[in-house]
Parts: sequence; C-alpha cells; structure tokens
Amino acid sequence: NAHAGHTTFSASSGELNISGSGQAQLTVEGSISASGDISASGNLYVRGNNIYGWRGTPGDAFRNLQLGGSMVFRTSGGGIQFVNTDTSIATGDNIFDWQFQDDDAANPSIFIRGIATENHSEDTTGGSKLEFLLHANGADVSDTATATKVLTIDPNGTAGHLNVGGNISASGAYYNNHSSSFKQSVVVEGHITASGNISSSGAIYG
Repeated sequence: NAHAGHTTFSASSGELNISGSGQAQLTVEGSISASGDISASGNLYVRGNNIYGWRGTPGDAFRNLQLGGSMVFRTSGGGIQFVNTDTSIATGDNIFDWQFQDDDAANPSIFIRGIATENHSEDTTGGSKLEFLLHANGADVSDTATATKVLTIDPNGTAGHLNVGGNISASGAYYNNHSSSFKQSVVVEGHITASGNISSSGAIYG
C-alpha cells in the first residue's frame, strides 16, 4: 500500500525505483525477498521489529555492514548488547573479538577480546577477562601473533585484577591505600615519606 504522499514506481536496468513525498511511501505487510541489493537514497526506518541477517540459517547471515560515515546508536536506555550464539563456551574461548583496522594497513592492528576464564553454563557460570592487544611500530601487522598484549583486566588474576604488560608511568602522584609488593627493584629519584614503619628483610643503603 502506498500512502501519506505521492508515490511513483519506475523500472530501469532491472531495478525497481520508488520515489515520492511523505514520511512513509510504501508499506508491506509480509516479506520482501531480493536476490540483489536493496538501497535507499534516504533513510531506512524499521519500527517495532528486528533486523535479521538470515532466515534461521546462520550460514546465510550477512557478513559486512559498510557505512560511508560514523555509526551512531541511539537507544532509550543507552545499552548495546553483543550475543555470541556459541552454546559451548569453555575456558580460553573468545566470547568476543573486536578487531580494528584501516585500509592503509589492510590488516587489524588493534584487538579487544573477551575471554572465558571458566566453562560457561546457562544462568550459572560466566567468568571472563578482557585483553587489549596492539601492534608496535615495525611489527608485522599481517601476523596477529606479533600483537603485544598491553593490558589484561581479570577479576580472577593471581597477580591482581589489572595486569599491564609494560611500564606504568605517572606525571602526578601515585596513591595506594593498601600495601604494595614488587618482584623487581624499585628506583626512587626523590624522597620517600612514610607515615608508618619501613621494614626490610635485607640491607638498606643510604
């Protein structure tokens, strides 16, 4: 049904063109099947329904969403959820793997991964951690294995919840409300002020 304005149908080169005025030019009560592209020179509105990339067959899903500019998500609650349909997630499996690349490098150079830290079970267990990986200057960007793991956020980590695979520097003060332990030497180029005791299992040199 065409309504809410003037609608014109035309065909050329095997394409059906719909043009006109009004907010909604064409309403279809049922399915639309196309063996080719569906394009719009204006906005595409989907109201009160989902957009599916397949008809119940994951192998037929669309694989790419290409945009000419930025993508903006507007939701009433501000939430975005990504669902992995794998029903057998085990320890070490990727829950998600976000990869970022540009056309110059032609390969992903930034990775953010969510990894299971235990076998996942419906409504019972879902332990996980976050890993951030980057390619350093001069690294072979075509080889994912050369990416450097620069940050791990793991609530189950034996060495703490935040593990950084490199140096941590601060241009300001560093505060810690709890005791700190270091497995390597600590070099202080300045004063040490303590409101409590300083103890050592070895010698202290001044």
